[in-house]
Amino acid sequence: MAKLGFQFVDCGEDGPRAWAIAESWNKKWKHALAEYEAGKSLPAPGKIERIYPPDSLGEAFARLCVGKDPSLSVKRKTPLKRDAIWLYDEAERLVKRAIRMEFYGLAAALATCWDTQFSPVDVRR
Repeated sequence: MAKLGFQFVDCGEDGPRAWAIAESWNKKWKHALAEYEAGKSLPAPGKIERIYPPDSLGEAFARLCVGKDPSLSVKRKTPLKRDAIWLYDEAERLVKRAIRMEFYGLAAALATCWDTQFSPVDVRR
């Protein structure tokens, strides 16, 4: 049925009105099927609809009409600038204190951050 262009039709609550809607669509289906079997109408290729994750750029393109650029409606949230710095003496004190407290992994991570100028997130990974 879908190959001939038919889709699901909600007839509503059960009753005379729903039966009339179902009967009219049944007639349309029989007519389309008879034309197809007689070779008068060929089914149009179905359109494959892609499903995108919520709030993605693909969903924005699918939601808007053709010709509009949805990327213009995407707002970029710029993170706050980092302005904290550590001087050598401060970093050295932090590493030595971690060693004295027997937090050897923390001492190694702090020393690595200082030596490589990596962020703590990168060092933990």
